[in-house]
Amino acid sequence: MKLSECKIGVVVQNTIPTNGVIDGSLGHVVGLTLNTYESLLAHAKRGGHTNCCGPIALSLISGESFDVSHHRLTHNGYRKSKRSGVKNGSVEAILDSLGWVSTKIEVPAHIKTNKSLAGQLDPSKKYLIKYSNHYAVYVNGTLEDWSEGNLKRVVGIMEMTPPE
Repeated sequence: MKLSECKIGVVVQNTIPTNGVIDGSLGHVVGLTLNTYESLLAHAKRGGHTNCCGPIALSLISGESFDVSHHRLTHNGYRKSKRSGVKNGSVEAILDSLGWVSTKIEVPAHIKTNKSLAGQLDPSKKYLIKYSNHYAVYVNGTLEDWSEGNLKRVVGIMEMTPPE
């Protein structure tokens, strides 16, 4: 099925089907997913995951399911278990291995927190937002994270360009 043949709101990606069966390498697994922060967080909680900002951020940028993103992070040694966080730089490393190009954006002096970040980035692009021990994604003009609107300090912004 081609992306253009899907119903609105449903994206075909390299994902693990809802029954959790992995058929061969990750590149050959096909399922359906709708990646929103809320749906990914709900799925993670149902699976007993905590500290899951890394797999959620990876899923929101790449379009893969939470399960595939979590598998990529654990398989490559960036996440130890369902309850541990990810190592610093791990989401960027996985995206780079998938062909995404990351461009570091200098954090302007007036952008110190999530609150001051609102409306400052190009809504047509995807950004990986880094905090001390946390990741979030800015996509479609919205910060996709539980921390939206609070005073969490921004320590890095990476513009993410998809593979060609």
